[in-house]
Amino acid sequence: MSVWASSFKAGLLAAVGLTAYLSSVPSTPAAAPVQDAGPVWSARVMGPARGQIEPCGCSGGQLGGVDRVATALAMAPASGLPVGPKFAAGGVVALEARPHAPWAAAQLEVFWQTFDALDFDAIGVGEAELDQLARFGEVRNLLGDTQLVATNLHFEAPIAGQPTRLARVDGVVMLSFLPANLSGVIELEPAPDQAPDAEPQVNHWQTLAPAAALKALESEGLWSRAEPTLAFFEGDKSAAREFAALLGDASFVLRVADEMEASSTTPPGTGILEVGSRLRQVLRVSGGVPNNDRVRETRVSENIPGDASVQYLLSTYRSWLEYYDARGSVADSLPSQGTYVGDMTCMACHQNEHAIWKESKHSHAWATLQNDLRDGVPATVDPRCVRCHTSGFGHKDGFGSAALDEATRWSESSPLVNVSCETCHGPGAEHARTASKAAIERGGEYTCLRCHDAENDPAFRYSERWAAINHLNGTR
Repeated sequence: MSVWASSFKAGLLAAVGLTAYLSSVPSTPAAAPVQDAGPVWSARVMGPARGQIEPCGCSGGQLGGVDRVATALAMAPASGLPVGPKFAAGGVVALEARPHAPWAAAQLEVFWQTFDALDFDAIGVGEAELDQLARFGEVRNLLGDTQLVATNLHFEAPIAGQPTRLARVDGVVMLSFLPANLSGVIELEPAPDQAPDAEPQVNHWQTLAPAAALKALESEGLWSRAEPTLAFFEGDKSAAREFAALLGDASFVLRVADEMEASSTTPPGTGILEVGSRLRQVLRVSGGVPNNDRVRETRVSENIPGDASVQYLLSTYRSWLEYYDARGSVADSLPSQGTYVGDMTCMACHQNEHAIWKESKHSHAWATLQNDLRDGVPATVDPRCVRCHTSGFGHKDGFGSAALDEATRWSESSPLVNVSCETCHGPGAEHARTASKAAIERGGEYTCLRCHDAENDPAFRYSERWAAINHLNGTR
């Protein structure tokens, strides 16, 4: 076990208020097990993290946060149930980060470290991690004792840090299935005696059909339908139903779902459970108990106090983002939408509107990130935060573009800093040149929802919040 995991265990119940909270959580007695239902077993499971180590801090009401997860995982099970192992689905890299290798690398490393610190027994490999396969050997030590599972991922030749096909902990089997028919190559390190101009050597990989991979495990005697099994599954509902029919009665298909509030209810007899993403829920899945006790959900909400002993993981993530220059990898990655001019150009014709904007929180959006520190590292290094606190970030010539002056590119002196005019109305150069209304975006509720969405601001109500920034015709 790594030093991070040891630190976590030592400090878990020492966090302020945590012991009192855990002791106050009522323990609901489980009903007596059904006769001939098999042995009683239990496990804690989580869906894909999708890079969300903590929710947006700009508003309240968000679910998730690794510090709250630590508390939720420590809650005692209902009486009569064993503590059981902890399993998590693959998908630690956010889908939006996948095209940006530095950002994806930071997320892979911090979440592997996180799952070790939280003492998870096994985690899966998700499709979003496949671009990082070549790095598995390099960073595998961050997982400590946590097993890495990819049941249907096949390599032409073994690689360093290669995942196992299954994990078996306390009588419960974990399987993790990627979508079928994916393939790719990993470039190998050149041999010492290899000529400099030689063709690079590669290792081919592919993902097998989940049904075929499961049958192979059974035919090899590595797995039995009689074993309690939790199978993470990346695929649609129809494919999940077909796959569930191949498992035994003591098993669950845990379908990876990215819906904001994935349901944890299981239709009787289907054996399918949809697990949400972004660390928003911890599910306790059990066997050998009545149907209505098989799944219990803990929402990782603001009502759950964060465990102070894992706060260092939030700082670690900021440090990795800064080290890899994650935001720099996102800048200029999207096509140009037009030429940005900055709020001072807009002010030349829209003085009243600009004055109202200057009084709003939008005009201080960058300072909000600068003041949000983790061991001295501000939130300005996080691409997810920068996107909603500036104008045009990610687009060519937008905030952070390499085409801008290097001295002001990432600073409060940038003309594109803050949530300014062009954040909502789009690039303004053509409008400034022609004064044509057709050359500028009108804006409205849909523009607000680009950032004030259900993920970042679940309590947002346009009809209520618009009044605070209303600048139409220069009046509130």
